[in-house]
Amino acid sequence: MFLDHASTTKVHDTFLKAISSFASMYANPSSNHTEGLEARDLMKRYKKRIIDLVNEFYNTEFTHFILTSGATESINTVFNAFAQEDTYCFTDDIEHKATLESAKKYFYCGGGEYNIFSIKDPKISLPRNYDNVLLSLMTVNNETGMFVYNDKLIDLVYDNIQPKNTLLEVPSPELFIHTDNTQGFMKNKIDLHRCDMMSFSGHKIGTFKGIGGLFLNDRSFEILKKHPLIVGGGHQEGIRSGTENPLFIYALYQLLLEISYSFDNLSYNAKLCNQIARMKLKEIADELNLELVFNSDESCSDYILDFAFKGIEGESVLTMLTKDSLATTSACNSEILESSYVLKALGVPSETANCSLRMSFNNNSIEEVAYFIEHNFKNAIKKLAQMRVRKTK
Repeated sequence: MFLDHASTTKVHDTFLKAISSFASMYANPSSNHTEGLEARDLMKRYKKRIIDLVNEFYNTEFTHFILTSGATESINTVFNAFAQEDTYCFTDDIEHKATLESAKKYFYCGGGEYNIFSIKDPKISLPRNYDNVLLSLMTVNNETGMFVYNDKLIDLVYDNIQPKNTLLEVPSPELFIHTDNTQGFMKNKIDLHRCDMMSFSGHKIGTFKGIGGLFLNDRSFEILKKHPLIVGGGHQEGIRSGTENPLFIYALYQLLLEISYSFDNLSYNAKLCNQIARMKLKEIADELNLELVFNSDESCSDYILDFAFKGIEGESVLTMLTKDSLATTSACNSEILESSYVLKALGVPSETANCSLRMSFNNNSIEEVAYFIEHNFKNAIKKLAQMRVRKTK
């Protein structure tokens, strides 16, 4: 049973069919012969369709789409550019490592300044006047499914970056908002009308790994164009050099179109999977007299469920489930054997965090989820609970 879709998803049939149907179009879109021009025209046309579809979905006003290798590259592209301007960076302490490490690398090493604030108790202030402020908030947290991007937090930042001395004519800094939408992309409909930039990874929704993107509006585009992360032939409007891939852009659009058509059904299925999982986990806790903690409350994304049976280590559960796939933490941090920094920042005690497991859904059968928890998962928890009792005697 695969319940680790927050780490990756199976390649979608729609994406594969689109790749196959246009595989014969292999001309370089930078070439000026007929086939190259046809490839360039197809690429521009479907980039525009991707932008239009995403703008309708999220109520955004993006005007540019840059195909990248994934969200990590997209995030690095954003931070690299803004660190070279007179910019102060704010982000929170439960962001993905791609954001946290980018803030440290580009702003600290570049001589700029940044503030990684507590998501539970954000303190926002500027040490001096800046031309720009970059606020980066993930849309959905990858470990708990918590919705991080919200207007209340954006308003807090906006209000606290305004000049304090009204007697002096000091201009307000330009606030630029970036969201890492890796976990929520085409899964959660959120109003992102205030967002200037959005990153995502395609393999979270059914593309090959190594495909992702960065959406930009006009004002953010002007800054990123001045400071590209990858230089060379000036491809993709000067933002990301390297031979462009019309085939991936066409296939990505077909996949996004399919997901948008199926959105209501997919969302409803994820909600049912989440509800049935919560119910079955509670039944196990009651039967085995264990304390169950949900680190994902019911306001979180239905696609992610983080929980813990106190006293039953998450790593031990995974060892027992040799043919099933869950997670104890973000896949990007799985080689680091320490408590989740996300759960720690959210106030989860370390003894609970060490027992935490994450189920993440993606068009799973409700019956399969129920059966897995009632049988394979329950058996693993039962054996580990019995072993714990024997150790205490």
